[in-house]
Amino acid sequence: MAYLLLAVVSAAAQAQGLAPDILFEKVSPSVWVVQTSDAQGRPVGRGSAVVTAPGRLVTNCHVLAKSNSFVVKRDNVSYGATLEFPDPERDLCQIKVANFTAPRSNWPTSASSG
Repeated sequence: MAYLLLAVVSAAAQAQGLAPDILFEKVSPSVWVVQTSDAQGRPVGRGSAVVTAPGRLVTNCHVLAKSNSFVVKRDNVSYGATLEFPDPERDLCQIKVANFTAPRSNWPTSASSG
């Protein structure tokens, strides 16, 4: 997970012309951990998610596979979450988190970068 974030930050830094450490500081508040559990509450997987809108994050669908429940967490804060819109063809799943106010990601998109 840390390697994926580092690769994305490096690519985005090049796209924005920012040093990777500066870009990491800018986007890291929008990146959360997804912890999945089975029916007995035992951990079965872990991944990352990016805040895209108030109360909404996007993660990879394979992170949620074989889980009965999941939470998003960062530091000592944890929120229960639900699957809202799965797109298994692209391996992207939008998840919904009630009362969640983390900042939205400002990563560049292909349309905005160029």
